[in-house]
Amino acid sequence: GQYKLMVFANCGTFAADSDLGNLSFTYNEASVKAESQLIPMWGVITPTLTLEKGKQQDLGTIDLLRGMAKIEINLASVISGTHTITGATLSKYNSRGYCLPKDYAAVGNTQELEQETGTNDNNEEISTFHPLSSASTEALPLMISTDKKTAWLYIPEYDNSPTDAATIS
Repeated sequence: GQYKLMVFANCGTFAADSDLGNLSFTYNEASVKAESQLIPMWGVITPTLTLEKGKQQDLGTIDLLRGMAKIEINLASVISGTHTITGATLSKYNSRGYCLPKDYAAVGNTQELEQETGTNDNNEEISTFHPLSSASTEALPLMISTDKKTAWLYIPEYDNSPTDAATIS
């Protein structure tokens, strides 16, 4: 038969009767920069299995999605020999985020999703974009690579609308 298997990690503790769509995390800048805050991950497959007592089965690969977005700035090769990044700051970001995508229950396989939307096995449109409105306007410095050619940071998803846009300076 067909069985749906969902995996999620780094989502903290929760009660067995919790609404999984509401699982959230709190962003901690210092922990993210120290690489000690684990990034929430989620994935799902719907394999066809023949379950037999005492027998193991290979379920295959379960692709996982990050629960944080990555911002990355790279110097173009034409200027990277003469220029460096000395600093970059994000103006707005969410201080909390959801662990699972918005329409996680409608997805049969992680690979059905492309960026923010996709279609499930029933040809229904599904969305992964799931920002948790918790905007912070504190300046958030990005991390800079040792060669000063790249700046990056992981942050919770943010609905960057034209009326409330985040900027990098």
